[in-house]
Amino acid sequence: MSEMLYAGDLVLTSEMMEGLKDKFCKWKEAFESKGLKVNLGKTKVVVSGAEGEVSVSKIDPCGICGK
Repeated sequence: MSEMLYAGDLVLTSEMMEGLKDKFCKWKEAFESKGLKVNLGKTKVVVSGAEGEVSVSKIDPCGICGK
């Protein structure tokens, strides 16, 4: 797992979806505790398959928490 911060963006990576969900929830709670809002409409999940195939989640609005 790793985390990369950009000017207004955050990239979270994980080997397993459950780990990604946990990390996302912790970051979201931390942001909200400081008065910041996570835009779930812009939240994306990218899954990399075993053969290097990459697909983007179409779950709307949030590919991680389903909200």
